[in-house]
Amino acid sequence: MRDTNEIMDTKMEENGGEINTEVSENAGENNLVTNENDNSAEKEEVSQTEAIKANPVEEHVVEKVEEPGDGNDETSKKKFLSVKSIAVLLAAIVVVVLVVLLGGQTKGINGDTYRISSKAVGYAFGALYNQKAETKLWEEKGSYVQNFDRSALVYVVVDKTDRKTEYEVWYANNNLEPVKLDSVYSGDGVYQVNISDDGKYVVYVLDNGGDKNQNADVFIYDVVSGESTKVAKDVHPYSVVASPDCKTVAYISDYESDEDNKLYICELNKEAVKIAKDGCSAKAVTNNGKSVIYTNFVEDKLYYYNGKESVKIATDVNNNKFYINCREDEIVYVKDGKTYCYKAGAEEASKVYSSKINYFACNTINWCTENVSRLSVDSFSDAVFVDYDYKIYMIADKMDDAVKIASSYEDFYISSDGHSMVYGAKDELYLVKKLTGTPEGELIYSSEDIDSVISNSNMSKIYIVNEDDELIYVTKSGKHEMISNDVDDIYPVLCESNGKIYFVEDGDLYEAGTTKKSKTLVKSDVVEIKPALTGISYVTEEGNIGFIF
Repeated sequence: MRDTNEIMDTKMEENGGEINTEVSENAGENNLVTNENDNSAEKEEVSQTEAIKANPVEEHVVEKVEEPGDGNDETSKKKFLSVKSIAVLLAAIVVVVLVVLLGGQTKGINGDTYRISSKAVGYAFGALYNQKAETKLWEEKGSYVQNFDRSALVYVVVDKTDRKTEYEVWYANNNLEPVKLDSVYSGDGVYQVNISDDGKYVVYVLDNGGDKNQNADVFIYDVVSGESTKVAKDVHPYSVVASPDCKTVAYISDYESDEDNKLYICELNKEAVKIAKDGCSAKAVTNNGKSVIYTNFVEDKLYYYNGKESVKIATDVNNNKFYINCREDEIVYVKDGKTYCYKAGAEEASKVYSSKINYFACNTINWCTENVSRLSVDSFSDAVFVDYDYKIYMIADKMDDAVKIASSYEDFYISSDGHSMVYGAKDELYLVKKLTGTPEGELIYSSEDIDSVISNSNMSKIYIVNEDDELIYVTKSGKHEMISNDVDDIYPVLCESNGKIYFVEDGDLYEAGTTKKSKTLVKSDVVEIKPALTGISYVTEEGNIGFIF
């Protein structure tokens, strides 16, 4: 039986703008704050909570608050400079962040949990939370982006009244005391937000009420000093790209038409520098903000600006999808049906695969622009990807070729450090101990057709779910034990913080270790479970949300 540090069940009822809470006596001191329009109401009430049917677990439960949109809106596009509604852009940001924070249920994705700070903050189902099971309610509709180690996030709140709409930019870290950075009432409000990898700087773009396509101002907020600096004005609202440290931005200004405009780069507290003109769009700001990778759609070319001059990288790149690494000094793109990678400062790009890449097996940190994804890999060397024939490959060490890992798969998982992986192919489970050189898969288990593969970040624990809905623990030597013989159609989750696996059976949430004997009922009537930082989150039939760390 586990020691219980905190148990909290929260029932919320709207009553004249107040929130009524019920907190168990052993829950410790937890504050729940909900904003009702401009009024902030804080309410704490302590009472005895009904016991959970099984052994108590360390959890925090809050009422479900409607999530932001799912980004499925379809918007017509006109070249790369077309103006979109803020709803589409911010909804897209939400989708990316939810995949990062909640893990999503995408198969074959590296969870990057080793990067998560011990002081991380997350958002799930209407609440900011940290790994101490402390939460702060956030009922307003909004969108957010998060920094590299999840130690901070910046989010947008849209506050509508009868006469006007206020768009607010907020910053939060794991102390759950959000800070309002800025607000605006003009037009579409907040066009873009970004946060530096270390969480110390924020870039945000506000509508200034000016002419279309040059109606935005760019600000950089210093978290330590608490000051915002306007670094550019009258820019194209969707053209801004920030460096990883958010101290430098590239943007389009002097806009007359898609073919008549200028591309600038500006570092905090320095003068802007024009680097290109007439149809150019930044894709990444590299080299500590001194260099820019950009395209010119008029010429249909990809360029690298090295701080002094622009060097052509490739042609025929329009309507392309670009991937950049987390350091933003490598960019992957497709030309003539082949995949290339360019490293900042190199003389030319190298072909890394003879066909098109479907997706990389790693998380998206954020979107730099609409067709550029910044990925969590340090480098594309040894990066794992899936092609359109659903074969698994790895980019070679020297980034001059690709090495095939598997011709088919049902599911796979890559360790958080990216050094090893496990994959299921039909009725066989393979372990790849080293993702370098020529990786080879070692058969460790045979079963009925494998549907899902679940592992923790260092791959010390591996589980599978087969087509008979059996959850099975498998060791690297091939030993195995069935944990459940009938799991529901909800992807199981391994909790990094306590080493337990969580799964739903007959509508109830269970946890287990590596034996069937360790199986324990956690919560009844659960309809969804997902990773949440190094813990898990779940939703009950009643709409209550729980966290377990």
